[in-house]
Amino acid sequence: MENILTDLMNYALWKQHINVIMTGEASLGTPSVAFPDTRTIVINTNISDKNQLPLQVAHEIGHLVNGDVRQKALYFNPTNIDYPVELAANRFAVKMLIPYYLNERDRDRVNVNEFMNLFVIPAHLENICREELIKVI
Repeated sequence: MENILTDLMNYALWKQHINVIMTGEASLGTPSVAFPDTRTIVINTNISDKNQLPLQVAHEIGHLVNGDVRQKALYFNPTNIDYPVELAANRFAVKMLIPYYLNERDRDRVNVNEFMNLFVIPAHLENICREELIKVI
């Protein structure tokens, strides 16, 4: 997972000019956040399942790449099901994570549940995961 996080942060900084701040000093449960006005994302590493960190990083990058500027700050919320801006950021994150899942994996052994479990992707995003995986296999 550490290599994935490094890749995502390098993508953010070097390809998208997004500042990434990783901090473990926030309280457990404090959401990660994107600040469109400064092109900065702050990732709370103090979460119960560290395997979700790539999802959170990719999600916050997605807000800035998608041009989400309606709010001053955009907070990661794994249970926000219907909000279009959040769904778009989630779809972006899923697309970013799929290559890491597919790396060194036979295409005939691709499993949406395995992919979701690997990155602790919330169940309400199963259809997005399935749609995006089907596009690449």
